[in-house]
Amino acid sequence: MPETRIYSLIKLFSEDPLLAFQIDASLNDRLSGIYFSIKGFLENWGMPSGIDTYGAYVTEELKHQTFFIESVITTTRIMSAYGAMLFELGIVGFVVPVLFYRAFKRYFGHDKQLRWAVFLSFSLLMINPVPIALPVLAFLFSYLMCNQYQKTASYANSTAN
Repeated sequence: MPETRIYSLIKLFSEDPLLAFQIDASLNDRLSGIYFSIKGFLENWGMPSGIDTYGAYVTEELKHQTFFIESVITTTRIMSAYGAMLFELGIVGFVVPVLFYRAFKRYFGHDKQLRWAVFLSFSLLMINPVPIALPVLAFLFSYLMCNQYQKTASYANSTAN
């Protein structure tokens, strides 16, 4: 299927991965969201930059670089949940992945490989443009914690009898 977008992206990646990010507008926009959010976090020494400051930051940063295409970057929102946590919340943004890792650890118990596989899959999802306030994230976290509470309560009841 040489006419499809995925085919052309795979071909571009096989020839020159950096060129693929520069030619494809969507990839360029997504990569810029990840790059500029982490760059802003590091430049601000881990302090919160605040909500709604990203657009102004990116506009200023685009003047000093040549990799990202200024006309392509259409969003003033960060195209990465982890990037948004770091840029907007600063070092406090690390709390969310740590809490999720602990929830996965409690849920999957001693199965270390499965726990890491699920956490890495979750992290790959969070690198994408997922809002921090996505209700599914709160539901997932609540489910993991509630399930652990139920396991603990049933274990306590079975040992008490």
